[in-house]
Amino acid sequence: MDMVRRLPFGTGDRVLVVGDSLTDDLQSWAEILRHVLHEIRPADDIEVVNAGLSAHSSAMVLRRWPSMLHPAPDWIICGLGGNDITRVAGGKPMIGLSESVANLHEMHRIAAERTSARWLWLTPAPLIEQRIAGYPPFRFGSATWRNEDCVRLADAIAGFGDPVVDLVRLFGVPAHPDLQGPDGVHPTLAGQRTITRAVVETLARLSG
Repeated sequence: MDMVRRLPFGTGDRVLVVGDSLTDDLQSWAEILRHVLHEIRPADDIEVVNAGLSAHSSAMVLRRWPSMLHPAPDWIICGLGGNDITRVAGGKPMIGLSESVANLHEMHRIAAERTSARWLWLTPAPLIEQRIAGYPPFRFGSATWRNEDCVRLADAIAGFGDPVVDLVRLFGVPAHPDLQGPDGVHPTLAGQRTITRAVVETLARLSG
């Protein structure tokens, strides 16, 4: 609780959380963060806006990004990239590494022009490839993910210069079996809680 009180959010701050299905979930780390702030710092009226969009890539979010910046946030927490590295029928990632990085940098540039928001990045979460291969919906759609793609993108995000929550370090490669769900892609509640703790710890350090 002490770390939550130390989070560098001011009274009335708007925290925009953008991501994919790891965020767009009623039990996601973003929803846990919202609940914790409401319980521990109710008087601060901090607004956590969960703008996670399932099945969205960085390119898809970039297309609608300017409209997502109204009203202007004070903080942006971005956890995109998991859909960029999706492979279909054993082919290439849907969005290559250089293009993913360019899309994320472009989001940062646009936000810097239109807001004074501070940033926190989340890397994609490592996977359990055996679970992915055996999951019927993914088999039907010939969709798969590889940890090697996840690690490459995570390494790139770690070099952006802003604070980063490195889910590769948190989850391990392959992901710890208790942290990833039966499909090998979407974290369990324990995994979501792990992400929440890391987000809180990282942000608390920013307050000194």
